[in-house]
Amino acid sequence: MSHLFSEPVQNIIQTTQKNCDISDAKYSGHYGLCVYLLKMRELYRWETHQALDAILDQNLIGDWLTEKETYWKTLEKVEFADFVLSNQKIDCFDVAPINQILAPFNLVYSAGLSHAGRAQFFIGELKKTEQYQDFTIYIADQEWARGLTALPAMNRENTVFIRQDAILRMLHDKLDDWQWKKPDNALGRAFSEYDFEQDLVASLTQMTADQLLLIKAHEIGEYQAGQLLGEGWNARLLALPHSRAELIMRAVRDHVADLLSTIPTLIKENKSHSLHFLMGNMGGMRKLIFPAIFEQYKQWIKHGKDESWLDFTHQQSVFWRDLALQIVQLKNDKHLQHHIESLVSL
Repeated sequence: MSHLFSEPVQNIIQTTQKNCDISDAKYSGHYGLCVYLLKMRELYRWETHQALDAILDQNLIGDWLTEKETYWKTLEKVEFADFVLSNQKIDCFDVAPINQILAPFNLVYSAGLSHAGRAQFFIGELKKTEQYQDFTIYIADQEWARGLTALPAMNRENTVFIRQDAILRMLHDKLDDWQWKKPDNALGRAFSEYDFEQDLVASLTQMTADQLLLIKAHEIGEYQAGQLLGEGWNARLLALPHSRAELIMRAVRDHVADLLSTIPTLIKENKSHSLHFLMGNMGGMRKLIFPAIFEQYKQWIKHGKDESWLDFTHQQSVFWRDLALQIVQLKNDKHLQHHIESLVSL
């Protein structure tokens, strides 16, 4: 690393990785065993620079896993580190000044909170910058610092960070999981568009490029939802950590974003494989509170009428926007979680 970056940049990368490790130490135990092991395998590939099609040595992975978990135990009560540059302290969540330092080196930094208030950090090579209305989209590729959970996109104020390397590794993880039994489902239909058996890496690279449209469209939808709901939404969300109501709110907003932007964009651009992928990943609370979208998907598979999606999204976007606004307007009292669950009939 020393021959690539200046000392201040090296310090930023090292501090960011330390904060990624601290976050992993605090939150890695929240995953189920299968999900945890899959995430650890991908982290091992990234950290040891293993090719995606490389056959991994299980003994080496086991030794690395033991060392990593031992290291994390030393960090469980450690606070996130601020950056110290030229005797100046910069808060690790203060993204703008760090990106000013990294910009000449074509790097981009992001920090924020995800589900249940989990801290997320990363540094990646800046591949492209795009502008949409009054917010900026940064697309990063190779990553120099990351944690166990690498979110494909991070949305903060008027800035979106899309992590292409994280998308690639997420697709590899999902493909690996799907290939155990190869069920005939939405993910299988998405994967069938690519020749993974002949060239895994090239196919994953192409699929990653294809999914960028989906992710950008969703983030634009998130922005539109934010404009509609205002800051009251985020304040309410942060007041409900580790709760079912938090999961419901996140699912509702995701549905608003996809109905406003993601699905209409995919239909307009004729990206059926990305629509399969979107539906294949719509599980958990999103699936539970919106069964109608899966019925619409089944009808689309059966009849192939793209215009049915446009009618569906127009109708449903009104319903979900109204529901989201109702959540924002609820009184913040001891019955708040119950009221949120009642609105989605849970």
